[in-house]
Amino acid sequence: MMKCLTGALILLLSAVLAGCAKTGEAVEAVELDEKIEQGSEVIITVGERKITHDKLYSRLYSLFGEEVLSQMIEELLVLEEADSRGLEIDESEVERELGFIKEDFADEENYSRFLIQEGLTEEELKRRIRVELMKNEMVKSDYDIEVTENEIEDYFEENKERLSAPRQVRLAHILLNNESEAELVYTSIKAGADFDKMAEAKSEDEETAGSGGDIGYFSQEMLNEEISGVVFALNKGEVSRPVRTRRGWHVMKVKDITEEREAELDSELERNIRAAILNSKINRKYPGWIESIKDDYIK
Repeated sequence: MMKCLTGALILLLSAVLAGCAKTGEAVEAVELDEKIEQGSEVIITVGERKITHDKLYSRLYSLFGEEVLSQMIEELLVLEEADSRGLEIDESEVERELGFIKEDFADEENYSRFLIQEGLTEEELKRRIRVELMKNEMVKSDYDIEVTENEIEDYFEENKERLSAPRQVRLAHILLNNESEAELVYTSIKAGADFDKMAEAKSEDEETAGSGGDIGYFSQEMLNEEISGVVFALNKGEVSRPVRTRRGWHVMKVKDITEEREAELDSELERNIRAAILNSKINRKYPGWIESIKDDYIK
């Protein structure tokens, strides 16, 4: 028995279409603006003009609505198809993938900062992971997608230089507005003041001040010339004299150093390569797959 998303789609579209037309006649833009303003809560008033929730929603929809709506529909299609197949993703698989994501961050604070910047909670991230795993499993199954050992070895040889890890430094910084402030901070640290506490008290970078100014790991190519030339000449634990950039004056500390490593096809890299090849194959098949199931659910 085929399931249908008609009701869900109507709910998604009704908020967009509500108030945009009257039976038998077109609504002028001015009339629509008045109708929205009269029937919506005011967010802010600027002079005699008002911004309402509906006006904000209308503007956001005109900019991003089609893309977001398409993503929402595709997500519902994946969930419906998974339900029809009785496909469930074990929580341990979700947690494993979440662990891989967390490995990309220097510590829990940087991971938390990523969630805030993306407007995500961890539960929402896990929900997205679950949907992605469902999609991957179904596309992989329907197209008999596999990754061979030869494909992994070929990929490694072709990308060996790129896969090698360059020398990296883990940096913390204290951002100041002017040189004199930066010199005072530098002098205090050299005299024995704690760098982390100085960052918390003095840094203009509000995002990192609370974590001792930690900004993570960088290779030389990732930094601008003003900073890279200074910090890559320091040893672990050393603090730089103030460095000027467009943002202001920085006092930098090298918290850790990882030396350059040539890539080796160990179990972890093999897993990553296998996943990269698999995802590439799945992504190539996905547009055709999602189109093939639409008729079962959208009327």
